[in-house]
Parts: sequence; structure tokens; C-alpha cells
Amino acid sequence: MGRQKQGHRAPLTEDAIAARFQGRGPWKKRLPQIIDTLIAVGRVRPVEGGKGYVLQ
Repeated sequence: MGRQKQGHRAPLTEDAIAARFQGRGPWKKRLPQIIDTLIAVGRVRPVEGGKGYVLQ
């Protein structure tokens, strides 16, 4: 697979986002709320069709 153009990232599902973090505890239950907050502050953008999120 070739490299993606700089600035273009593959969309991640909620499960893929959760897998990137090592923390333990109940935070994973709040992941949808955390993602909503990141969208509100412009750090995450939802992909059309609800297939994931792109980190900004």
C-alpha cells in the first residue's frame, strides 16, 4: 500500500479510536461523549455516511 497524501487521513471507527489508547477504566463508556466534544472543538470531523471520524 502506498503512502497517503499528507493531510489526508483514513477514517477511524469508535473501536479503532478506543484501541489507540492504553487507559483502563470506565472512560470507554463515555467515548461517544468524548468524540462529540472533540467534534465541537474542531479536533475531529465525522465522515459522511457515519462510517467513522477523521482526526484533525
